[in-house]
Amino acid sequence: MPPTLVRDVQPFLEETDTDPRHHMWILTITEPVPAGWWISVGSEHQAEVAQVDACDRADPYYVCRLATRITQPHAAGEVVTVIGELPD
Repeated sequence: MPPTLVRDVQPFLEETDTDPRHHMWILTITEPVPAGWWISVGSEHQAEVAQVDACDRADPYYVCRLATRITQPHAAGEVVTVIGELPD
């Protein structure tokens, strides 16, 4: 079963040198995704690609910290497509 969003996601603010918010770039999903892998969040017309930095169990779900930010809102229940590792 593919992972799905457990909570709504609002666009993440851009990170700056004086106000780093990298630690706030998280998604709560139903299945784990390996660190370093890429995911696609949202439907075809609003799909966004992001890289997973870490994904930890937060019973009964998984909290994944992202290495890249999401810029559009996404609703709970949306499918998260696991792309996998991308070649350099």
